[in-house]
Amino acid sequence: MTIQSEITQSENDHVLVFDSSSHDVGELQSVIKSQARITARLAEPLHTLSAPLTGLPNLVIIHCDTVEEVESETIRQLRADSPDLQIVVISNELPANQARFLLAQKVQDWLVRPTDTQELITTIRKSIGSRKTTDHKVHAVISTAGGAGATTVALAMAGIASKQLAKRRQSVALFDLDFSSGSAGQYLNMRNDYNLGAVSNSPQRVDQEFIKVIQKKYEQGFFLYSFLRPELNTEMNGYELVLRMLDAVTIEHPQTFLDIPYYETEWRDDVLTAINSCSIVTELNPPSLKHTMNLIERIKRLRQEEVEITVLVNKCQSSIFGQRIGRKKLEQLLGAVPIIYLPLNIPLMSEALERGISLTEVAPRTKFAKILTKYMKKGILTEKSSA
Repeated sequence: MTIQSEITQSENDHVLVFDSSSHDVGELQSVIKSQARITARLAEPLHTLSAPLTGLPNLVIIHCDTVEEVESETIRQLRADSPDLQIVVISNELPANQARFLLAQKVQDWLVRPTDTQELITTIRKSIGSRKTTDHKVHAVISTAGGAGATTVALAMAGIASKQLAKRRQSVALFDLDFSSGSAGQYLNMRNDYNLGAVSNSPQRVDQEFIKVIQKKYEQGFFLYSFLRPELNTEMNGYELVLRMLDAVTIEHPQTFLDIPYYETEWRDDVLTAINSCSIVTELNPPSLKHTMNLIERIKRLRQEEVEITVLVNKCQSSIFGQRIGRKKLEQLLGAVPIIYLPLNIPLMSEALERGISLTEVAPRTKFAKILTKYMKKGILTEKSSA
């Protein structure tokens, strides 16, 4: 391939590979190219990088045997030209001084040969996602089982966020990823009839103008993206279409909440590698808690504990005999992950459903609303998390 020292503008994510290894770089390129919306370019040899990249890639991979003078100088120059650039090194085992150099240069990851394909894919997704979410924040609300109430919680959180961030003039979005039911839109009586199938064969049409066409604004202040399109879960181009829509929505809004269903989807891991916070909505019963522990383990494996995880135990009822699974037992099961209990209020939920509005809008001073607002103010909506 020809030498590339510049990345041109396109709609794909770019991975630039600098190769000085005795190993075949073709296998690495094949893994990268197997991922939808990602293009790989090869720059060789390393010393040809004589000027700053005029268009920054999403990720740079240094493919080498060891980190000698040429590799070190390239990494230094890349880091000096772009302090936030994502850099991953793939090499043989390195001596201590070279490993320390990588740490000092704030390299995002270092993979030692032989590399596991899935580990490499996870690293690429994570590194690209990290750069995308530097300025705009993405908050996942994930259900552990059907009926846990994640959509109700996500709607309430989006409403609280839009109210709290009104003075900062930050727009808030709620993206409902449950295309099988479009629950968020149904809940608020805001059915979106836009036929996403019309663009499924050409996902590259998704851009900021397209997002403005398909968005709906809820009277409480946040933008809603919710579609009843079950075919997207099996559509050939559904994976790429959904991820392109997610990219465009998160660029459009400084704060985006994702309502993620409990069932498996093709894009699930991609989403989890690009979030800033994760609120797991579960119930206080053994099956739901097992799913909760599995989900926590999965997220930590994907993100190496770099994302804030909180478990929201929903639909809790007070009892003179206490809960069947007490707080201490739950803390033992979930370890250091924070736990928040959200009370069950059947009359409130019934009124919200009948009126087509969120729980916090029906009664903003209920215990449910106060607990959820406090949680968001202390974590998700802090200046540090929302900057």
